[in-house]
Amino acid sequence: MIDGKLQRHARFLGGVALVAAVATLAGFGDGGSAGSSTAAGRKAPTLAVYGLDISHNEEKAARVKLAASALKPATVSIPDGGFNAETFLGGIGAGHVPDVIYLDRRDVVAALAAKGAITPLTSCVDSERIDLKQFRQATLDEVTYRRRLYALPEFTNEVTLIVNDAAVRDAGLKRSDIQTSDWPALLATATRLTKRTGGGIDRLGFDPQLPQLFPLWAKANGADLLGKDGLHAHLDDSKAVEALEYTKSLIDVQGGWSALKAAQATFDFFGARNPWVADQVGAVPLPSGFFWYVLARNSPDAEVRAVPFKARNGKTITFFSGPGWAIPTRAKHPVLACRFIKTMTSVKAWIVNARVRASTARRGGYAFSPIPTGNRPADARIHRELYKSMSPRFDAAAKLLLKVQDDAFVIPPSPAAAEIRQALDNAINRVLTGAQSPRQALEQAQREAQAAIAAAS
Repeated sequence: MIDGKLQRHARFLGGVALVAAVATLAGFGDGGSAGSSTAAGRKAPTLAVYGLDISHNEEKAARVKLAASALKPATVSIPDGGFNAETFLGGIGAGHVPDVIYLDRRDVVAALAAKGAITPLTSCVDSERIDLKQFRQATLDEVTYRRRLYALPEFTNEVTLIVNDAAVRDAGLKRSDIQTSDWPALLATATRLTKRTGGGIDRLGFDPQLPQLFPLWAKANGADLLGKDGLHAHLDDSKAVEALEYTKSLIDVQGGWSALKAAQATFDFFGARNPWVADQVGAVPLPSGFFWYVLARNSPDAEVRAVPFKARNGKTITFFSGPGWAIPTRAKHPVLACRFIKTMTSVKAWIVNARVRASTARRGGYAFSPIPTGNRPADARIHRELYKSMSPRFDAAAKLLLKVQDDAFVIPPSPAAAEIRQALDNAINRVLTGAQSPRQALEQAQREAQAAIAAAS
């Protein structure tokens, strides 16, 4: 049974939000009202999927087709648009419940689990004999709340450094100078890589990607921002404070926050004149899978290199998140839902996905750049059977994106994950704009985060 918190949440939704929820999910109230006829003359059920937008994505559409074939004679209904938690909760309050939802792992899964809105997948895994060992452990950790698995993970988007080797050479640096384990040396490297004209930045030497990648910098310094149970924040840990002091100094030596933001505003990340090709950046840590696709499509000859992000102790680490699949507690067809998400995350489905991606690349005249799936055997087969050498740079990047997944960490799932992220981002922005010191900002964020956890638990 869904707990009182969820019922209260749905009750207090504003009228506009509730109307939107009902409009989007109204078709989910009667999963047996549509579909093909069965041998007995009854209509086959329709599996209602919410949150997956396949309107302009041939790869996802191909996987859905495969999953739908596993459900016959049942059919699958997927409205356009992504997942919205308020819409989903409002729909439940109005009695309209989808069978499957596609949602963000980091911010949403534990929050819905704590509200009783999604069901643990224990029986699903057992009944469909889903081999959890195929998934990267960090992806499972991210959807396991209070020792219960609440979702099956989709792809990953791991962080590595993307390096402009032409800029490295221009600055008189060695390839080995681009590293993150020696913080004083990185400060000097960022200074040498930076090019400035007056108060502006022509080339940003090293962009630490704040606030979004601060958890990576904190972890690199030995700080865990959240306890394993997701209920105890440690945002004001002295090692986190030190990481924020350092990353702010990294920005300051290159011209300061305002100059960095102004430089970033000129970047065309997804075009042929992306900041590496245009010599607007020396090195930057980024969720890299999609960017290597962009580079393969638009800048195949760029002097760009993938480098692992390393902690101060010298060990490789990466940080990722991504989407996942969950089953609402009141789903009308949980058995079909389980089979659907098993198929969507299977090796076979990811091979189908990769073949469509490769075919699209061939038609477009660019090289196939596979997406890391989080499914270890799927990744292995894709690289063995479908990947074709592009260049030493791209080949090395493709291998690295898979290898670093075994060194990944995730933020422990918390019922207040979104609120904790917001408190942390706000704190970092206050520091970068000079409103507070790192210690003051993180102490305030700690109070806000812990209060949010208490309210959500």
